[in-house]
Amino acid sequence: IYREINLCMLAAFHGDTQKALKHLKQFSQKENYSYWIPLFFEMDPLTDELQKLPAFKKIMQDIEMKFWERHEEIRRRLEEQNLI
Repeated sequence: IYREINLCMLAAFHGDTQKALKHLKQFSQKENYSYWIPLFFEMDPLTDELQKLPAFKKIMQDIEMKFWERHEEIRRRLEEQNLI
């Protein structure tokens, strides 16, 4: 699941922002990723150049939205089962 995000960071390290965005977009199609992606990914200095691009902001917004939708789905199921 994390292959594309790692390739994104490798491309960012090499200064290839278009390739980094391509891999980030591919990662955004994944499901069930850890909470650290939407919470900490943008804190990484390797993303500094990417953050200047509108496409990066859109992709990160999609990743965050998908994470929180999944979070709410899990919460709803746990509540239905009286587990929380």
